[in-house]
Amino acid sequence: MDDDIPNWKFGPNGSAVVGDTRLSADDVDRLRGIQFLTLYGTSVPDGFLDALPQLEFLELSGTASVACAPSLGGLTRLRGLAISHSRSLIDLSVISRLTALEFLDIYALSKVTALPPMGGLRALRHINIGQMIRLTDWTALLTVPNLESLELLNKLTPDEDVLSALSQRSMFKTFLWSAPDEADRNVERAINAAARPWPPDNVRIHNIWKR
Repeated sequence: MDDDIPNWKFGPNGSAVVGDTRLSADDVDRLRGIQFLTLYGTSVPDGFLDALPQLEFLELSGTASVACAPSLGGLTRLRGLAISHSRSLIDLSVISRLTALEFLDIYALSKVTALPPMGGLRALRHINIGQMIRLTDWTALLTVPNLESLELLNKLTPDEDVLSALSQRSMFKTFLWSAPDEADRNVERAINAAARPWPPDNVRIHNIWKR
């Protein structure tokens, strides 16, 4: 596999990073065996991701978030998904179809107001949410059957009733809200509502990938 393509970087462990470029159908063969793909600031044609049968972990940022989100539903093997930095992405409902998903990270999606239903995602254990300034509907967290860990980062208004409901579940193990720009009293209320210890380490998509 050619590792000298501008704006492309291939790792030795089945991973690739592609940034600030425009992909075409001709690029599929270069990525066909990739398991962990990071796309940032990248334009992606329709059906491109469906042609990557080995893909298990996907990070989308900026332009790639908008280009790829509508077509994620066909990625039935996807175990980890991170979507970030989009000012235009509104609908995350396609996540409801990712039945193999174990880890979800959504960050800086400023137009998203509600989390998607996730009742069919029985493998989903870890959710990270950060810098979602318009997120007001958190109730979908209660649809996740086996949620173990919830990590929040900075600008958010978490629903304390939802956190309290999660605290009644034995499966729910850890809660973290790292919020240097939030009032201490808001963070304390959320921590008290969730009634769970902080995780020993922050869980990121790369942690799941290494398992």
